[in-house]
Amino acid sequence: MYQKSATRSSEKNQNPSTVIIGLGSLCSGEKECNYFCKNNFGRCKEYCQGQPDNVLCQKSFSFERPIRGEEKYTSTLDKTITAKTPLLSTAPLAIVVNEQKQLPLPEKPKQLFIPEKSRVAELKAWMPDVMTQPIPVGASKTRLTSFPAPLDKIFITGPYGAHRGGHIEGLDHEWIEIADDTPIVSWARGKVTNVFLNNPNKPGDWRIYVDYGDGLSGEHMDVKTPLVKTGDEIEAGQSIAYGLPVQWLNGYHSGEFNLVDQYRKDGVQYRDGVTVSPYDYLREDLKTELIAAYTKQFIEPFVQRNEFFMGFAPWEPYLTNPLIFHKQYKGTIIGEWYLKSKKWAVDEAPDMLIFLRGITKYYDKQRLVAGEDASAAGATFDGTWVADYEAKKMQIVTERGIYYGIFELNESEPRATLKIQYQTGSYPTVFSDQANIYIERSVVQRRQDGYDLGVLNSL
Repeated sequence: MYQKSATRSSEKNQNPSTVIIGLGSLCSGEKECNYFCKNNFGRCKEYCQGQPDNVLCQKSFSFERPIRGEEKYTSTLDKTITAKTPLLSTAPLAIVVNEQKQLPLPEKPKQLFIPEKSRVAELKAWMPDVMTQPIPVGASKTRLTSFPAPLDKIFITGPYGAHRGGHIEGLDHEWIEIADDTPIVSWARGKVTNVFLNNPNKPGDWRIYVDYGDGLSGEHMDVKTPLVKTGDEIEAGQSIAYGLPVQWLNGYHSGEFNLVDQYRKDGVQYRDGVTVSPYDYLREDLKTELIAAYTKQFIEPFVQRNEFFMGFAPWEPYLTNPLIFHKQYKGTIIGEWYLKSKKWAVDEAPDMLIFLRGITKYYDKQRLVAGEDASAAGATFDGTWVADYEAKKMQIVTERGIYYGIFELNESEPRATLKIQYQTGSYPTVFSDQANIYIERSVVQRRQDGYDLGVLNSL
């Protein structure tokens, strides 16, 4: 498992002749984008402002929704989008600025797949110290029946839920690298619903959507060469793509992947469902095989020789790690916190503070990760932390030094807030204008959350 390959085979030169109907990486197809934009209207408007020639941006959405609760419901858009005749329409549709132009009553948003209304799944309790989590009753019954490549050609550098790299708020997808001489194969039998360029201005960055059935769908990201086209019926283990080269890991290409279950509500909202860990959805025999290989390659070297391999952290050692977890630790500062008292910028106040419980069978300290939204390099600083909840004091130990802080936790609102001030040398005696207020992260993606909070001006 995870062996490097020094030889790169020639990639197949396929140029899928696919009409790109979608909003970049946000959604694909008019039906799916209607559903996605209902829950992420600000993101769709922001995208269309920068991509006015997009086919869907030239149409009126079948619904509208206020942004950040600032406007009352109205049937007009408040952004300028130059309208042209859509490729799929015989008449132009105009979107007018600041005119109360009455649009037709919105139609009910449609989806590629319509879940049963009474079927909603949620994992009620996190199982500690296990590699994968159980799938709750009511979730998709579809199971993944293949790895994306043979195990000896795979390197897992970012397990689900790990707070690292450019996603210190927590990975809601998986970083999987695959040896150059091996194509990415499908995790399960399904139908390719879309193959499109993630950014039309950046050739060679494709996405592939696959519908596996019963509300479960996958997204292959960072694709350089698609080997399938929209509408293809594919089998588990069938070659579907080669990924973009991994710049920092010689001999590997990207197998980055995102799995979405439309029945669940206990994850990060994405497309028409929430993101889930593919490792939880593997067929049981494959899950057992993967856990054994992962344990041998990562866990045993750490336990026996205290060796760290890239992609492994003993405070988040599992294939599936928790996301959006403050509510499991009410009355504590454990959680993922976003700065809300000032605009996000690269400065002395981290945009994100992640207080991990950290304590596992392989690690006995609480862990902190702090970083900026604008940085793709990872944490600004990290270390360990302890808190005195009676005195409302905390201590953070990092390689840069020891920080002494005071805090105030407010859990009276649906999203908890954390007022915090820390410094070197000694504890602050009272809060000053150097204090910052953080808010518990929500179920939407990071930049959408920042935009909705008003700390980001754009997405």
